[in-house]
Amino acid sequence: MVKICKNNNFNNILVSVSLLDSKSLSIETMLDLAYLDLEILSDNAFENITMIEYLKLSWNRIEYLNRNIFSKIKNLFKLEIDKNRLNSNLFDLNLNNHLIYLELD
Repeated sequence: MVKICKNNNFNNILVSVSLLDSKSLSIETMLDLAYLDLEILSDNAFENITMIEYLKLSWNRIEYLNRNIFSKIKNLFKLEIDKNRLNSNLFDLNLNNHLIYLELD
């Protein structure tokens, strides 16, 4: 497995590459924002970071998420938002059809 750190606004973007077999590669773009004591995410926080496939927001102090905060992330397939203080209705979030894993409290 190869992980490439990319220094963007968040400093935590990782590109993970793993060899599945001798003929194929799996490439995953992950943004890890877990354990940062985040309280507020602006409504357009991910507007310009649309290539993320795996987003970790666990173990923060986030209380509210705008319904459309993840709508620009078209390839998001895994979202971890457990262990926060969310008051918003998570089932009203505008998520894309590619999401196959959602971790909640």
